[in-house]
Amino acid sequence: MGERFPRRSAGRWTLTGAVAGGLAASLLYVGLVLDRTESTAAILLIWTPIVFVAAAPAAAAWGWSLHRVRCTPPPWRRGGAGRSLPWLAAAVFLAGSAALFGWHALRIGAFYSYRSAGMRPAALERGYRGALAAGDYLQLAAIAANPNTPPGVLLALARSDDPLLHERRRGWSNLFDRDALAVARRLLRNPSLPPEAIPALAASTSAYVLGDLAAHRLTPEPILRDIDRRSDSYLVHWGLAGNARTPPEILESIAAASDLASDWVVASGLAGNPGTPLPVLAELADHRNPNVRWRLAGNPAIDAGLMERLREDPDRSVRVRLTQNEAVGYELLQAIGEDPDEDVREYARRGIARVARDPATPRDLLARLAADPDPAVRREACLSPALDRPLMERLAADPEANVRYYLAANPALAVDLLERLARDDSASVRAVAAARLEERAAPGRPDPP
Repeated sequence: MGERFPRRSAGRWTLTGAVAGGLAASLLYVGLVLDRTESTAAILLIWTPIVFVAAAPAAAAWGWSLHRVRCTPPPWRRGGAGRSLPWLAAAVFLAGSAALFGWHALRIGAFYSYRSAGMRPAALERGYRGALAAGDYLQLAAIAANPNTPPGVLLALARSDDPLLHERRRGWSNLFDRDALAVARRLLRNPSLPPEAIPALAASTSAYVLGDLAAHRLTPEPILRDIDRRSDSYLVHWGLAGNARTPPEILESIAAASDLASDWVVASGLAGNPGTPLPVLAELADHRNPNVRWRLAGNPAIDAGLMERLREDPDRSVRVRLTQNEAVGYELLQAIGEDPDEDVREYARRGIARVARDPATPRDLLARLAADPDPAVRREACLSPALDRPLMERLAADPEANVRYYLAANPALAVDLLERLARDDSASVRAVAAARLEERAAPGRPDPP
């Protein structure tokens, strides 16, 4: 009787349960927080001690109850209601808490199942009915996000008047969902969402849902205008700024109302949007954030003046991105090919190769590529499906064996030129030409004109 509580058998079980349960809950919480997608998720780690403190009493009760059930005789082996009551209370607590834990485990297991890419549409529809009846928004979120969910179910969720479908989900079980987005936001991220769902979701009062709608590729212009009129939220501005369907006057208005120097999200959306007016794009060419200039360099709507400015950008990634812009022509790519940075020069060569292989490249430009002093450029020109007979003959006589090798690999090369290359001085050229001739000789294979 004089022993201190932790040294008694029941005390050791209780203390062990509290520590083990608190640590297990804390480790699970930290793992789930680190798996989340929000940029501010790490802030949630400050709640870890509170999670330990909250879990420890329940785990301590488990430890005490287990000791009672495991280490003391059951009531039918001893008399007296007073001595039986603690054992019965422990047994009821263990059974009830195990049932509650099992119910939550089944919910979370169903969430992962409904999120699975292999889930059948019929099973998702049945799950939708059950989750809707139970008000289980965790499972509804998984069903809303699954591309296999039938369009009718997605449309029914979009048209529901339940306001909780538009609110962020709370509760510890929602930690198992990486971002715990509202069900309506999950719908907007589903590539199978039918277009008819957009007007229904546009009735939302949630700024987060409206922001996602403003950015959505299916949102028509009238709804974008209505969202802009109804909401002045920064989330809506972010979505509208990056949506190619947003009318130019709205983009110009957003640019005027925003501090583009500090709001890099709006600035980045505007920079990459082909619908942004040129004066706004010109202003962004000097933005202090290189990510904004990088988005601008990839915008196919920038003019020659902006391309020249970005060619001189101090950030290498911006100059590389410019070479990947399909609106950048051969002349500018040639100029970028003289960049002091080797990586930029390499990407410029790849850009020239892209121009050379493009079937829409004009004949006069293709002729310039075929006569380029760089053998790598002539080599890429050999693979163009738009080569005419004079250009083929010129390239077949190219002094570089590597150029002739690529020409022999062109499926459109005439048979007589292939026969000439099959007698080439280079063994590798002869080999690929012979292989092409053998393919052409296959039954039913038409010769190119």
